[in-house]
Amino acid sequence: MKYNLKPDGRTLKHHFSYHWWQYALIIVLSFAVWNLIYTQTEYRAPGERRIDLYVQTAGVISEEGIEALQAMGERASSEVEEVNMMTILPAEAQDLYAGVQLVTYLSAREGDIYVLASEDFKRFAAQGAFMPLDGEEVPLDIQAEELKAGYIRAMELQEDGTEKPAAQSRLYGIPLAGYPGAARMLGLSRSDVFLSVPYYCDNPESTLAFINALLKEENL
Repeated sequence: MKYNLKPDGRTLKHHFSYHWWQYALIIVLSFAVWNLIYTQTEYRAPGERRIDLYVQTAGVISEEGIEALQAMGERASSEVEEVNMMTILPAEAQDLYAGVQLVTYLSAREGDIYVLASEDFKRFAAQGAFMPLDGEEVPLDIQAEELKAGYIRAMELQEDGTEKPAAQSRLYGIPLAGYPGAARMLGLSRSDVFLSVPYYCDNPESTLAFINALLKEENL
């Protein structure tokens, strides 16, 4: 008996009319698997050689802006291999995700620099999320008169387990209202935001050197 294994045009047309979705699914899954493999194997600089900025804004910074931040990081410190910028939805975005996004990032100890609106900055600074920036060991080249709004009295844990405000306020955030050039560099249309460094920062020396360069941007 002789079998004809060569399908004719009518058979193929009939086959694809009913099974096209299977081929489409195979193509989509192939791209997804390739992307997953690429993401997992792509080189990513370790935390101590990377500066991650988390900026609270509804806008998106341009590719040119990202490249400018990368170049600034490399000039500020030879230890910096990558400068990345992620956006956080502002509270006024009326998005359910906006309420938990910031908490999730801080709880996961992500980010080296946070740029937040006043309300969120004050709330998390009071809870001890940021490192003080007014100590002698912090090499920031900034003018004291421009920083008053960034001083917060953080809560301190007492021996009896209760918390009370610290006796002295400390500088936990740099108000970018005094540094409009830095705000523009981050793609912000507003300047009523505060720049802070979380207490768990992996590379404080490089991060502070980068901040110094960023704050001088308005003079360029």
